[in-house]
Amino acid sequence: MKKVLSMLLLAAITLTLFGCAKNDDVPDGMQLARGGEAYGYYMYAPEEWTVSNHGDISAAYASAVDSSNISYIEIAPPSGTVDEYFKSGLDEFREAPTMVEENKAITFGNADSAVKYVFDHKYDGHSFRTMQVFTKYKDRFGIFTFTSPMENMTSPDLKQYEYYLDKINLVIENFKYTEKKGETSADEPEIDSDGYKLISDKSTARFSLYVPSEFTVKNSSGMVEAFLPDGSNISMSRATTTGIAIDEYWKMRKADLEAIFGTVTEVAEPKAVSLGESSRAFAYEYTFNYDGEAYHVYQVYGVTFLDGFVFTYTAKEENWSKHFDTVQKIIDKVTY
Repeated sequence: MKKVLSMLLLAAITLTLFGCAKNDDVPDGMQLARGGEAYGYYMYAPEEWTVSNHGDISAAYASAVDSSNISYIEIAPPSGTVDEYFKSGLDEFREAPTMVEENKAITFGNADSAVKYVFDHKYDGHSFRTMQVFTKYKDRFGIFTFTSPMENMTSPDLKQYEYYLDKINLVIENFKYTEKKGETSADEPEIDSDGYKLISDKSTARFSLYVPSEFTVKNSSGMVEAFLPDGSNISMSRATTTGIAIDEYWKMRKADLEAIFGTVTEVAEPKAVSLGESSRAFAYEYTFNYDGEAYHVYQVYGVTFLDGFVFTYTAKEENWSKHFDTVQKIIDKVTY
């Protein structure tokens, strides 16, 4: 495993934002990112962040324009010392990181022991600061990572890393290990009468999404994502911001996209459509260019009595029309 660098880059910026439901056990200002006896721990994230768990990695990030992120993963304990393990991963950086803190013992939730490293580094022309904590609980070994830009994005007085530090310390303080009582399920997915497979976990996503067998699932928790061999992909999630009109949500969304990709061109007028049992839904169709490629997007915003949802289909321009009828059928099968 690419030990250090892989953990810094795992939280890719996605194009659809969502929120998660809270419950009474969640600390104030936080949301449950992942937890349960199957995982052997509970990890919380700032409530305004987006949960982006993938496989064995529990993760969350700040927003589409703020790449601040946290992650946690458990791996086999290293054969040498933690310090040797950490330093062996620094060779992966093109430029040697600048150390801020090294091998500092800290309290990490109810872990038996934990040591922290903080270092500055550059990626794609931008400066970042990373905190990495290596934890031990009984015979288990975990890696917690917090990475954030060293830029004044939210506060004129604080770099983004410093701006979030109090919240990240709450994440660390509230991390809770439990005994594992079984692994996460790898059961066969539910298949409907058309042969479409269920790829969402309704308990976290709050909707059911079915896709044809040729789709590969990337994530099935809060944000549900799947893609085709040619890279075309769909995603669906709960909307981050509710209580505003759909057209206002789209304006916010478009501004976020333009901050990343530059010009976003609407290629069709918004139109009323169906998205599961939404009381109302509107579709937006637009294009943008990224890294020399033209992309085409069909996005549906739906509103139920309690929630808002966003469904997105994205493909390179030359592939967009060939999958559109299938995407329409996927949309028709959505239930809440």
